[in-house]
Amino acid sequence: MGNEIPAILSRNDSTRVAYLGTAAPQPDPRLYAAIFSPIDAAEAGGRLAAEEASRLRGEPPARVAAVFSGANDIEARADAFVAAFVSAGGTGEPVIEFSASGFSQAVADKLKSMDIRVAYVSSSPRDSESWTVEAFDPYAFVAAEYAMPIDRSGSSANAFIVWDIEKTLSLLGANLSKDRFGSFPGAWKTVRNGQTGGNLP
Repeated sequence: MGNEIPAILSRNDSTRVAYLGTAAPQPDPRLYAAIFSPIDAAEAGGRLAAEEASRLRGEPPARVAAVFSGANDIEARADAFVAAFVSAGGTGEPVIEFSASGFSQAVADKLKSMDIRVAYVSSSPRDSESWTVEAFDPYAFVAAEYAMPIDRSGSSANAFIVWDIEKTLSLLGANLSKDRFGSFPGAWKTVRNGQTGGNLP
């Protein structure tokens, strides 16, 4: 845990700590920290949404949506998603919905009525499945943010934006070997769920 880092560093002057987490610890010249931000995850989600939407042909373009729930950085996550979507060549304006207090049936019903074909869910893990099922039709491609890439075969989402542990540890190792202390952004990656139900004709 991040709050244990000062006690670990205080044991002796030669101790160095490598840390992976979501909260940035206090800086220290012996601390090497990878910080995973949902804002960075939203960027990855925006790129994925543009890629999936481009696969769907027809006029008008496939409708894309993203829902951001929870109080932390909610608007910054949305801005990152939209910017990445546009930068990756996405067409049309994504539908963006907010729910600062967590899952909202009213917001889910609103999204469900819009014939969304590609969607991104940025929420707490406990609400992610509710958003996926209640806000979007079964034929929609839905990507959801999760921290750890554990088995989620029971999820209704088609893909997950998860921590890229291997890449992040490689970056941490490089920083340790070159004494580049401090914090840097943890990497995210897309993991497909293996489902075939997304965007059925």
